[in-house]
Amino acid sequence: MDDSEEEVAHVAVRDITSILRVGVRVAGFQFDGSIMEHPEFLITTHVVFQCRQFGGRALETHWQVYRTFHEFQGLDAQLRHAFPLLMANIRAPREHKRRTLLRLHKTRGFLGRRCQELDAYLAALLGHSSLRLSRFMDPRAPLVLRCFCNFDAGFGRGGVAFQAHPLESCVLCLDRVAETRESLADQRALDQVAGADAAVKSQESELQQQQAMRERWRAERTRATGSRYDELEANLLDDRARNMAMCLKFECACQYSSLHVTQSKMARILQQRGLRQAYRPREGGATALTCVLFALQQYNDLDKRLFDAMTGFSAKGADAVRDEQLAQGSAVLRQALAHYGLLHVHVLEARLRTSAVELKKKLHAFKSAHHHRVGALELLLLSSMLDLSITLVTNDHDGSAQRIEPLGAAAGLAPIRRGGRLALTLGYLLPTIFNVNGFYVLAEPAGPDKLPLPRVLSWRPAHQAVGDSTEEEPKAATGDEVALAAAREEPWALSEEEEDDDDDDEDDDDDDDVDKDEDDDDDDVTSTAAMEAETRQRRRQRRRRRMWLGVEEMERRLIDAIDAQMRSELAWLAPFDHDVAETLNKAILDAVWDDCQHNPNLFHLFQRQARQFGKARTSASFFFQYLEVAFGVEGAAYLVDFLLHVLPEEALRKQLLRARWLRLRRHLVKRVSPPGMFP
Repeated sequence: MDDSEEEVAHVAVRDITSILRVGVRVAGFQFDGSIMEHPEFLITTHVVFQCRQFGGRALETHWQVYRTFHEFQGLDAQLRHAFPLLMANIRAPREHKRRTLLRLHKTRGFLGRRCQELDAYLAALLGHSSLRLSRFMDPRAPLVLRCFCNFDAGFGRGGVAFQAHPLESCVLCLDRVAETRESLADQRALDQVAGADAAVKSQESELQQQQAMRERWRAERTRATGSRYDELEANLLDDRARNMAMCLKFECACQYSSLHVTQSKMARILQQRGLRQAYRPREGGATALTCVLFALQQYNDLDKRLFDAMTGFSAKGADAVRDEQLAQGSAVLRQALAHYGLLHVHVLEARLRTSAVELKKKLHAFKSAHHHRVGALELLLLSSMLDLSITLVTNDHDGSAQRIEPLGAAAGLAPIRRGGRLALTLGYLLPTIFNVNGFYVLAEPAGPDKLPLPRVLSWRPAHQAVGDSTEEEPKAATGDEVALAAAREEPWALSEEEEDDDDDDEDDDDDDDVDKDEDDDDDDVTSTAAMEAETRQRRRQRRRRRMWLGVEEMERRLIDAIDAQMRSELAWLAPFDHDVAETLNKAILDAVWDDCQHNPNLFHLFQRQARQFGKARTSASFFFQYLEVAFGVEGAAYLVDFLLHVLPEEALRKQLLRARWLRLRRHLVKRVSPPGMFP
């Protein structure tokens, strides 16, 4: 026995890293009426797994255990109690009462048929991937089948061996070259036979490829179904952490409701709170961003007018054009939100008490267009970035409501939208199996006397400048205060720049007005009052439009935030942590190896460039340009955000951080239009 075989013999359960395949079948039975009361059925379990000693090599083991029919009934009862909906399509092992009455259930023929029934039952359990019974090493999966098969005590009892690779026994066979024939007829006959043989082999190869593609498609479909349940469970756990009144049981009936049923329930919950649904985005995408963008465009439809001007007259309907424009705007908002969070990740780390590495992973995942989940972190960032006070009404079992307030400039998260804090209400539909990411709708107060959507929650005093964080946070304005402010015609004071713009507009208006003589005051009182009312109305509309100036203005303010961060001394940069650096270094190398498609030349080139930068032989801008060429713009930013935790020298980390954000700044400057181009 060589060393590898000796190591295989000592593999234990704790050494398993992943289980590749599990097979459970009923192999036979035993019954002796003199010593046994009930027949016992032989259960054979076959497991293919990987362990940490042998890396990616597959090992296999099998063991056997005897179970009675009553133990099968106990297994079925436990599964039906835990998964009533999923087990509804699986037939339970039925009890043959006629056979039991005449004691014919102990004959050899009946026990053979009983083995077939129980084997089909176990195959149906393993074939249902949603039950996740074969995931013996997953702590979130049910342990019923693991205990039934006696996995912990029986593992390795039948011996552990390497699984035979299907290509290891292949040999290279070359047909012997035919001897030279003098006869031309014989040579032609051999060519015909060789052509026919090649055609047959081509057909066989095509059939094998089709079969392999079908098997791969089935495997991917099964894996996708299982991963869908894992994603649903992870999203529900994330929502449960926000103190929502949810079922503690994973398989709640409400988690299998269709989108139409959940929307009807949400409509009833909103009606009980005096609200109604104002806008429902189309399915797919980050629906929370779409709702917020739709609400902001009620103040200023500049984005919509620009979209209509650039696309012209579309043959699509009005709703389709609106959805397309909101989809493009929400994509820009998604990127800005991710960049805003990555720029202030040090603030989020201190406020949320979460590691910067985990926050960066979430934010980089959120940047992808395939990521449709908007969780607690994204909502908090959205509230802080756009200075929104969000009331979240959830369709949980209590119809609870939560208030999400922005962290504010005092915490280091200055908003990139001017105009004061706004309040809006979102309805949140919890994740279901049909919509694992959850769904958001926009709500507004019901009734004819409802406030505009969204409502202005606070205002800034006239003497306070924009972005001044020395004053206390403004208190929330009630409905009576908002109505009183509107009655006084001075609802929200403007900053000095805005007042200058208003003065210029008023001067233009005064030039267009007719000069009045002071001696004719009695005759022109009515005309003057009408002009003043019209002037106040125009001023109010200008103030309302300044609440939202479009996504391009938002990106300009993001550029200003990047400039402010990069001009600082970067004293908030975290100190070097050796443990985190060691873990991330291995993960980065694995990711680069996969992205290089296992090409050693490209991988060694990355190592050489990183080593040159680590020794300060190349500049940070040159190293970042190499990363952009090798891995793309997004890949380079992803690598740099995690390389900041690997580099021990603080000076090199600051240089690389500035190179990363200045490159993004140049990209944003090229994309946005110059200020003042559009009125």
